[in-house]
Amino acid sequence: MPRLFSLLWTGTLVLGGLLVLSACTSSRPPEDRRAVQAQALGTWQYQVTGSPLLDRGTIEIKRDGDRLYAMLRDTRRGPQRARVRVREGRMELRLDQVVVSGRLEDNRFRATVEWATWDIRSGRSVSPSSRSARRARGTLVAQRQHARGRDVSTGERCRPLLRESSYVCSPLAP
Repeated sequence: MPRLFSLLWTGTLVLGGLLVLSACTSSRPPEDRRAVQAQALGTWQYQVTGSPLLDRGTIEIKRDGDRLYAMLRDTRRGPQRARVRVREGRMELRLDQVVVSGRLEDNRFRATVEWATWDIRSGRSVSPSSRSARRARGTLVAQRQHARGRDVSTGERCRPLLRESSYVCSPLAP
């Protein structure tokens, strides 16, 4: 009987812990996350210096549900789809083997371009300090050309009553 009580008590504690963890996984409300993502939405013109990985072109960032993705059109690599993460004033684009990561300020994006730390195609790790990785590292500077103030994937438009309550719908949004 004491063993059964002990098992029930342990199970209750584990279940309670899981509930607390699941409640804390998303500390940001969806509206805040969408406002942060809105900083990146739109079309960007970029140029890379010091790296053979990318040259120059445009990045078009759109929202698909809760996630951002980009279509990068580079003069050297052609069209590439990239995953996008925006967090606390920083943006990261991940292409096949290339990572572009840096600061997002107003309508400017200044970032480093480098090899991803794991090459999926060859199955080997690329050390950031290796000679080829150092040779490939460069700087990307981008300027936003067109901003998008709505969710492109769902065609969501801002209703008059909600316009000022949401950054994405605000007339002040870039």
